[in-house]
Amino acid sequence: MDTTQLNDVIATLINHYSIAEVLNEIIKVCEIANANNPGFGWDSDREAIAGILPVIKN
Repeated sequence: MDTTQLNDVIATLINHYSIAEVLNEIIKVCEIANANNPGFGWDSDREAIAGILPVIKN
C-alpha cells in the first residue's frame, strides 16, 4: 500500500467513524507493524497516539 492509498483509507475511516475509533485502529496497525519491523519506531508511534486518546475522548 502506498502513501496515497493509505491516506484514502484513513480519510474514509474518518468519514465513517469517530477520530478516537480511527486512532484505536491505527494503534493496532502500529502494533502489527512493530512486530514485523521493530527497528522502524512503530512502538513510539503507538505510544504517542495512545497518549492523546484520553484527551480526545474527554
